[in-house]
Amino acid sequence: MICSSNTICTREPAAWCRPWALAAAAALLMALAIAAPGARAVASANSLIAEAEELILQGDTISAQIRLQAAQTKGASRQDIAAAMGRLLLAERKFARARKWLGPAQFSPAKRLQGFRALAMLELESGKMNAAKNAYNRALAIAPENASLWAEIARFRYMGGEHKLALEAADHALALGPHDPDALRLQAELVRDRFGMIPALEWFETAVEISPGDVGLLGEYAATLGEAGQAVRAIEVTRFILELDPANARAYYIQAVIAARAGNFGLARKLLERTGDESEDVPGAMLLRGVVEIAAQNYTLAIEALDPLVKQQPTNARARDLLARALFLSGDYKLLIGRFAGVASGGHASAYLRVLVARAYEQLDRRDLAAALLDRVALGPRQRVTPDGLNDPVGAMLAAGNISGARSLTAYWLAVNPGRYDNLTLAGDVELASGNPSAALGFYRRAADIRMPESLFIRRFQALLMAGEKERATSLAEVSLSYNPASAQARRAVAWLSANAGQWDRARRLYRNLRQTGHARDLQLLCDLSQVQMRAGDAQGAAASADLAYRLFRGHAWATHTNALAQAASGKEPAKAKALLAKARRLLGDNPALQKSRWKLAQAHR
Repeated sequence: MICSSNTICTREPAAWCRPWALAAAAALLMALAIAAPGARAVASANSLIAEAEELILQGDTISAQIRLQAAQTKGASRQDIAAAMGRLLLAERKFARARKWLGPAQFSPAKRLQGFRALAMLELESGKMNAAKNAYNRALAIAPENASLWAEIARFRYMGGEHKLALEAADHALALGPHDPDALRLQAELVRDRFGMIPALEWFETAVEISPGDVGLLGEYAATLGEAGQAVRAIEVTRFILELDPANARAYYIQAVIAARAGNFGLARKLLERTGDESEDVPGAMLLRGVVEIAAQNYTLAIEALDPLVKQQPTNARARDLLARALFLSGDYKLLIGRFAGVASGGHASAYLRVLVARAYEQLDRRDLAAALLDRVALGPRQRVTPDGLNDPVGAMLAAGNISGARSLTAYWLAVNPGRYDNLTLAGDVELASGNPSAALGFYRRAADIRMPESLFIRRFQALLMAGEKERATSLAEVSLSYNPASAQARRAVAWLSANAGQWDRARRLYRNLRQTGHARDLQLLCDLSQVQMRAGDAQGAAASADLAYRLFRGHAWATHTNALAQAASGKEPAKAKALLAKARRLLGDNPALQKSRWKLAQAHR
C-alpha cells in the first residue's frame, strides 16, 4: 500500500507469522518429530549393512552377521540384507542356506547389483553355468560399466574355458576402472599366469595400495612373492594378514611352504597344523603335508595326506612318487605294488617310481618282475614330453600312435572353441608327436597368450630345439627363469644350455640348487650335476654326486657310466672306475659315448 504523509502505517506480519503459516509450521514440526526416529533408524540400519559388507571382505563373517542382525532390528527388510547375507554364507561355504537368501532374487533397489553378483557366484559353486550367466546378465543390465563386475565376468568366462573372451573382459574391466582393485588383482593374476611371478608383482603392489585391507588380495600377493624367491617380503605380508585375520589359513600355509623350502620341515609341520581343517582338501597343502610327514618319518600320516591327492590327481607325478616312497618306507610293499605296478610298467612313469616298485618286488622275492622294471630304467632314454591331457581321448590316441585320429579330434575341438587353452596345447602336442615342431610352436604360442605353466614352457623349449631354433630356445629359457626364479623346469633348461655353452660354473650352481630344492633323488639330475662338476674342476663333488646316483640305482646305465668317469677324475680308485666302465659297457653295448669315456680313462691313468 502507498501511505500519505499523514497516515501512520504498520508493517504487515511476516509470512511465517501469519495464522495459516503458523498452523502449517506446527504441523510440519510435529511430523518431523514423529518421523525423526525412523529416519535415524534407517540411516543406522544402512550403516550397519555397510559395515557388514566391509567385514565380509575382510573375512570376519561372525562380526558381519552380528551387524546384519542388528540392522534388521533397526528396520532393515529382508530384501535390504539378502545380498549381504548371501555373500556371508557363500564365504562360509554354506550354500544351501545362501540359496534361501539369494535364490528368490528379491533384493532392494540399492542392493540388486550386489544380489545378482552373489547369486551368480552361488550358481557357479553349484556348477550351474547357465544360471550363473543369466545372473551376470541381470547384473550387467543394472551396471554395464562397472569395472569390478566385468572383472568377475572375466573370471567366470575363464572358469568356463572361454579363455580368449575372458582376457578381453579383463582388459575391458581395466579400461573401465584403471584403479579398481578387482580389475587390478585380476590383471596381476593373469600376468602371473602368462608371463611369471616377477612381472605380476607390480600389478599386485598397485592393487594392495588401493585396497590394503583385502586379505584375499594380500594372500595372492604373498604367494606370488614366495614364488618369486622373495621369502622375507612374503613373510612380512603374511604377518600383516594375520594381524587382520589371526586365523587366516592361507597365511600359515604360505609360511609353511617357505619353511619347507628352507629345509625347516619341523616348523613347516607346525605351521600346517595351524591351518586347521581349511587346508585338508587343498592339493598344495596335501602335497606339502606328505613331504613334511616323510621328513619326520611319520609314513602313515604321509600316506593319509597323499593317498587322496593321488586319487584326485592321478597324473600328478610328484604326488605319485611321494606316495610310493612313503609306502616303501613304511614297508607296505604289497600296497605299493597294487597301486603303482601298472603305472610303472606304462610309458609315463618316472625312473624313481619304477625303481621303487622294483625294490618292492625284490622285498617280496619276485626278482623276475623286478628285473623287467630295472631293465627299463637302465636302458630307457630320457623321458620325452608327454601329452598334456593323458586322460583325454587325444592323449590316449597319441599314446597308441594314432596321430591322424588325434589331429582330427583336436581340429574339431578348435573349431568349437579356438580360444581354449587345453585345445591349443593338445593340438600342439599332436604336431610335436608327428615330428612337426614348427606347427606345434604356432599352437603353443597361442596357448602361451592365455597362460604358460611349466608344462607348456618345456613343450615350447623342446619344440624350439627340435626346430633348430636354439637362440629362441635360449631366449625363452632365460626370460622364463628371470620371471620365475623358483621354476624347476626353467632352471633345468638354463643349466643344460649353460653346460652346452661351456658355462660350467653357472650350470653347476643351477643343478646344485635343483638338487637342494626337492630333486635330490633325480637320477638324471645327479648325472648331469656330476658331469658339470667335473668340467668345473670339482672332481670330488663330481664323484660324490655320481656315487649317489649310482647307489640310488646300481643298474642304471648312465649312472654307472657317469660314476666311472667321476671316479676316474677323482683319481682315488682307478680300479673301481675301470670296473664301473666295464659294467656300463655291458649295459649300453658299443655306445659311441663309451668309446670316448674309455679314451678319457686311458688318459687319466697312463
